[in-house]
Amino acid sequence: MPELADTFGSKVDGELIRAADWNGLIDAIETGFASLQSDLADANARIVANEAALDTAQDEINALQDLAARVRTRYRQLQLSTTRSSFAIGQRAEIIARVSDFDGNPLDLSTPAERPWVDFVTVWGSLKAAPGFTSRPGTGGKTVTVRVDTNGEARALLREETGVSFDEEEELEISAVLATTVAGQSVADAFLAASTPAASEISQAYQVVTNAYERSDTAVMRNYLDGVYLNNPTRTYTPLAPTFTLNWHDEHATVMAFVKPDDSASTADSAMAAGSIRVTFRDWIYPWIVTQYLPPTQPIIDGYVSVFTPMIVEGLEPAVFGVFNAIQTQVQPLGILGQQRQYAAAMEAINVLPADDPPPYFDAMVDNIRGGLTVQQGLVWSSALSSRGSEVTAPGKAVAGAGVRGELAAQSVAETVSAETATKLGAAEGRILDQVRAENTKFSNDLLGETGPVRRAESMALDAANKVEMVNVELGSKAGLELVGQLLAARDLG
Repeated sequence: MPELADTFGSKVDGELIRAADWNGLIDAIETGFASLQSDLADANARIVANEAALDTAQDEINALQDLAARVRTRYRQLQLSTTRSSFAIGQRAEIIARVSDFDGNPLDLSTPAERPWVDFVTVWGSLKAAPGFTSRPGTGGKTVTVRVDTNGEARALLREETGVSFDEEEELEISAVLATTVAGQSVADAFLAASTPAASEISQAYQVVTNAYERSDTAVMRNYLDGVYLNNPTRTYTPLAPTFTLNWHDEHATVMAFVKPDDSASTADSAMAAGSIRVTFRDWIYPWIVTQYLPPTQPIIDGYVSVFTPMIVEGLEPAVFGVFNAIQTQVQPLGILGQQRQYAAAMEAINVLPADDPPPYFDAMVDNIRGGLTVQQGLVWSSALSSRGSEVTAPGKAVAGAGVRGELAAQSVAETVSAETATKLGAAEGRILDQVRAENTKFSNDLLGETGPVRRAESMALDAANKVEMVNVELGSKAGLELVGQLLAARDLG
């Protein structure tokens, strides 16, 4: 109590303590004691209130501890990873899901039936479980459910969606092509490292793909690349330069994963954990198709020219059908892309066929073959989706044949019309000649008739001749001048 010390303190030895000092001290002590009692009462009230609050807080803490226990029991930690973030299309990205308890500690996974499952979901590409894992595939390859193993891992393989129909051995064969080493690195790494699709350093990588596509002992790579092309054939055509001939086109796939306690649809279970990961795939296939494979090479064009040239002189129909039969021989064993390249080479060959001394039907032959090939190229995609017949070039051959038959029919009609015209002109000419002859006869009759001018002229000539004869007689008998004057006058009258 500082106030008591200030008021009643500071006494020295021998100083008198008066009654007022003592009474004041007692009053101050009583006043302080009363204040202390009031403070103690307030403190007791606050203590009681705090005890109630502590009890409430303890109840809440107990509830939170129960909730935390349930959360730890129910929920898991999920970590998603992959070996690297970028892949070439055709490769498989392995998505690894690691499941632990809520605090990140390993789970007791000794009982297989009690191990959680992981649902993998993607909107691009297709998914399948990695070998060795118990799994349930989803429709279309967009999802797959995998049960974790004893290490708490579930693994899924993500690849371009065309591969959904390929089995494990075929996928490994595709991966092996991309793993082929060229110039000290794999084909896939060459595509990933190149700055543009047209970079010269990846020409060998493209050639490895071409060789794999054209292998005769296996059709896996051919079927895969044809499948990618058939998924979107319009990407190989544009009236302007395709952007992927200048820059790479990458697909960015986001894979989501959800942990659940079981794979039973009858149990109402919420997700125990969720996560996502982004993986990039480089599209090298369409640049290879457009810039490397589909443009026909000169040896293929020259081969067709040498085969087509002798057929030119065989006649319109034999030449057209002979060309398509030759093309059929080349394209029958090939894939979709191989057929397209052969058709393009055949078209180039038709455009440069030698025509130093062409037959009269040469232009018609070229036009019909071009039309048939154009139709055939357009039907490659649709024909690939239907059952493959014994003659691949049948549509184009039919179109060209129809044109040839039209040409021949037109020629036949022209010849018939020409013959009919000649016949009718001959008949008309005969009728005209007959009419001319009749007119000539009538004119002749009119001219030479008894009353005609010819007969009158003859009569007058005879009369004049008689009179001249008479003059000669008279002159011979020395007739007089009077008679000569009469004769001359008579001549003038005649």
